[in-house]
Amino acid sequence: MTTAETDETVECGRQEVGSIIIRDGGEKEGNKNPSFTTLSTIAIQAGRSQIVISILKSGSLVHLQLVQVHPGLCEIGLSKAENQTLIQEQQQLIEKLKKYEREVLAVVERSRQTEMKKRDEGMMEQKKSIKTKKEEVVNKAMAASLSEGWSLLLHLLERRQEVLTLASDFYNRTQEDFNRGRGHEGADTPLSEHQR
Repeated sequence: MTTAETDETVECGRQEVGSIIIRDGGEKEGNKNPSFTTLSTIAIQAGRSQIVISILKSGSLVHLQLVQVHPGLCEIGLSKAENQTLIQEQQQLIEKLKKYEREVLAVVERSRQTEMKKRDEGMMEQKKSIKTKKEEVVNKAMAASLSEGWSLLLHLLERRQEVLTLASDFYNRTQEDFNRGRGHEGADTPLSEHQR
């Protein structure tokens, strides 16, 4: 039996956003810290914003890991203009990242096929048939879980986009309140002072 787990971890200042772990029923659970091989690393940049994601694999385990994000997921712009730039860059990052989903799934699939070919060498035909059916189940679960993890990552980045938009609204309202306050101060000032 194959099980899939999604470990959703989102904290400010923490590098790992989430992990997708796929376990094949034949795998031993005793190894708490398996060694991982990097199947793919994706680095995307938009302006000064950058995101680096790795697809890691160990046996039938697959991890989707956010390695680096700059600026941090919880950072907003220090000014209205800087925040607006971050909004534009964040949107570009999301658009670019969406284009990589099929490519990432293809990398994982190629890795699984290579692994299957190595195992199939020397197996008898009957055992191959049983093993192939099990592998198909694992492959489908892996693809579904990786797709789910990818969706989780995109959702996280879209939520950051919402935070940046809320910060932009805050800056706009603060500016409006400031301008209104200046208008009221001017109303209390005698006309002769305005003419100077």
